[in-house]
Amino acid sequence: MKSKITGWAMALGMLGLLPGFESKAHAAVIVTITQSGPDVFATGSGSFNLTALSNGGACVCGGEVFPGFALGSLIFLGSIGGPPNFFSGISGPASFGSGASTSESSVTGTVLGLVAGDGIYVPQGYVSGTVISGTATFAGNTIAGLGLNTGTYLYTWGSGASADSLTLTIGTASTPEPTSLLLVAFPAAFMLLRMRQKSNRLS
Repeated sequence: MKSKITGWAMALGMLGLLPGFESKAHAAVIVTITQSGPDVFATGSGSFNLTALSNGGACVCGGEVFPGFALGSLIFLGSIGGPPNFFSGISGPASFGSGASTSESSVTGTVLGLVAGDGIYVPQGYVSGTVISGTATFAGNTIAGLGLNTGTYLYTWGSGASADSLTLTIGTASTPEPTSLLLVAFPAAFMLLRMRQKSNRLS
């Protein structure tokens, strides 16, 4: 009985649904920009693998969203660790909007930036795999007013062990209901458990 319980716990843990059994997989960076009352709020967190990117050196920049930036739409979060280093070599949409630069009202956490279709900004001395997290608030603004287009934008680089990504979501993203998550999670957990039991019988 104990082995069955342990097996279920491990299976659920692989899906990230059971505390204490979290997956050790790399956490790609996710940035979301949403409307929060009269303000626009941006948050980002995760970790980068910089192996496949080219170091462009330090940049005296930050503190803005600039959808119409000539090299690709730009956004910065956080401030700790600046001035940031720029790493080029990402693939993805070159624009997530249009319009002029707007300065942030406030920021928290680690500096993190994106130039769409071109590169990313990370803190000075950043080591691949280190978790970073930052936010930015644009008070008295709307997503449309900032020139941002709602949607999800994926940026990727590298291949194999060096592969990584940044996902940018602008606008309100739908969150699956807990019941829906369980309907997906338990069949997947059952399959993982059966595969594990079969592997144990063969070994």
